[in-house]
Amino acid sequence: MTLAAIPRIITFAFGVVLCRFCLVGCTCPKTLRIAILDRPPYIKNTSNHGYGMLSLIMDELAVKAYGCPLSLECRPKTVYDVTRISNDSGLFDALNGTNSTDFVFPVGAKQGIQKVYNKLFIGLLEHPGSMLLVIPGQQDPVQTCLETILSSWPLLALSIICTSMAGMAMWVFESLSNSEEFPRDFAKGWWEGFWWAFISMTTVG
Repeated sequence: MTLAAIPRIITFAFGVVLCRFCLVGCTCPKTLRIAILDRPPYIKNTSNHGYGMLSLIMDELAVKAYGCPLSLECRPKTVYDVTRISNDSGLFDALNGTNSTDFVFPVGAKQGIQKVYNKLFIGLLEHPGSMLLVIPGQQDPVQTCLETILSSWPLLALSIICTSMAGMAMWVFESLSNSEEFPRDFAKGWWEGFWWAFISMTTVG
């Protein structure tokens, strides 16, 4: 896979929007309602257990934003109620909902933004700009070689033109004094001149 960078325009951050949170004097909720949008690699919509990057930050969010104990043994009843969102319209509805979702992931915003739709935004991953991922196709070496040769036809054409001009000049200068090797007849004389130039180019020059 080839990674090609596009000129940087603006720096983005992907993170979590907290729709309902408590930082001081909190009671750990029994259920945390999460709205997630299928957007690899942040969220992977697979049948396997786990939700991509989100599975790594669920517990940390529960501790820092909702007052849950750090130890999992102290909050065994806290469960994650995950709702999958299929498109950006559903993400918009989740962000504008009232107390129906605790946090939404992933959400993109400009670097330095602290609120999205008047809700707290926590950036988790900064993105330096746009990237283009290209998967090069596997080509046959013989086909690649032929394409390379065919693409160099302008060099071959230039060589033939230069050889023809050199042969014609040789025929003009030598036909008067050496008509045996360079006949005065144009068709025969020009060919002899071309052949002389070709041999000189390929063997001597």
